[in-house]
Amino acid sequence: MPATIDGNAVFGTGPVEVVAGGLERDCVQTPFNGGAGVYLLGLGGDRRTIKVTGDLKGAATGGAGAAAALKALMDGLDALVQADNHTLIDAFGLTWTGVCLVEWSPTGPRSGTDATEVVQPFDSTWLQNDFASES
Repeated sequence: MPATIDGNAVFGTGPVEVVAGGLERDCVQTPFNGGAGVYLLGLGGDRRTIKVTGDLKGAATGGAGAAAALKALMDGLDALVQADNHTLIDAFGLTWTGVCLVEWSPTGPRSGTDATEVVQPFDSTWLQNDFASES
């Protein structure tokens, strides 16, 4: 089962690796003079960084070249950078809700042929949190 975003195989059929980091909490620490310990004030916004890396694979179908299919996958990732709150499901069925694509980039040269399949290695960073649109 390939990794999906909102049920769509936006990474294509290429193998991808999903690595979820630990939960991070924004807080302010206030030390007490003459006392041991600190006061922690939680600021909300707990989040988790998730890295998704692997290969975008564009396959030639129905007369369309593999390069065009790869371009469609890359355009799909570009569109996700502008959107809020998605659900990421990895190849093992683990689900992360409320994820937002922060950035993605190609990480190496493309390989393959336009007649069959073109492969582009990539790296992406996601944040898990319930992001609300500012508009």
